[in-house]
Amino acid sequence: MNLQQVTILTYFAFLFNCVFHVESVKVYFSSHTYYTQEGYGRVVIGVTAERPTSRYPGEISVVISLIPESAEEGRDYFPLLEESIELVQWPNITYFTVGIIDDMEMEGQESFSVHLRDVISPNAVIGQPNLAEIIIEDNDEVCPNGWYFYKNSCYLFMNQSISYLEAVAACKEEEACLATSTSEGENEFIANTVTKGQKSWIGGSRLCHGNEWQWTNGETWEYTNWRKGEPNNEMKQEHCLELNYVRPGLWNDMFCHRRNSAVCECYL
Repeated sequence: MNLQQVTILTYFAFLFNCVFHVESVKVYFSSHTYYTQEGYGRVVIGVTAERPTSRYPGEISVVISLIPESAEEGRDYFPLLEESIELVQWPNITYFTVGIIDDMEMEGQESFSVHLRDVISPNAVIGQPNLAEIIIEDNDEVCPNGWYFYKNSCYLFMNQSISYLEAVAACKEEEACLATSTSEGENEFIANTVTKGQKSWIGGSRLCHGNEWQWTNGETWEYTNWRKGEPNNEMKQEHCLELNYVRPGLWNDMFCHRRNSAVCECYL
């Protein structure tokens, strides 16, 4: 075989790889931890399918199992109706629900885990995290009905289409303020449990003090979770903080007149 033939074979091998090579879709839980209340009756868990290209990878299903810890199946939570879940939302997140049992007993905080055990598709692999902890707060009387409890605060999801300043006013009517997100745990809780991944206003802005981001309640601005490339202050007018940009938990600076849902926080 001469040099010209080797070169031609190499070229066609390269073309074959370009045309037929399909990079695997990574499948994983959208958070390491999910919080719920015993009185809320359920916890909603997200499975992310991250595909490297826009090409549709075909049908993908995952096999889920529940692992008891301090919380027990049948006593504190219901078994899954189906262990196999088809991923239908592209390219982001498919949600499934685990029922929580209100046993009317004072037990404090309990937990169990959910395991992404297998993925059924030749074009998908299990990514990380494939194990998530579900924390059940026994707090039926701590927060008002419809609010979510996390540590020392109650959170309310306002599923409305309102501007940032309208959100500030709406939270004030509830004797609360727009929520702060000052740690990874709190950010994951608000993004996954309270908003279910829906774009929402939270209480960060740079409406005052020049270009400096601040929380509306005066808490120290330290933790951030900006999406790559943000904040970019498009047209020098993006001054308000939007949660769940592209993916649950990611931050974006947004025009304050744009309309979103919102999250209020009341401190206990």
